[in-house]
Amino acid sequence: MGSDLSLIGFDNRELDEAFYPALTTMVLPLHETGRKAAQSIINRLKGNETPETEKLVRINCTAIVRNSIEKTGSSIC
Repeated sequence: MGSDLSLIGFDNRELDEAFYPALTTMVLPLHETGRKAAQSIINRLKGNETPETEKLVRINCTAIVRNSIEKTGSSIC
């Protein structure tokens, strides 16, 4: 893994560093995710959003690059 096969995990668990090679992972900002979800629920309860008016919400993640991916110079984010 790392040269012939690249593997990326999600959530940056402590165990990710224990693997060999260490697992590259994406970190989702949980506070921001929860805040946006709560705001969407509040808007729906107030009648400001319906399934027809809801929009896609984008939340940026951060990559923690370890040894489980081939480093080719291209970005994974």
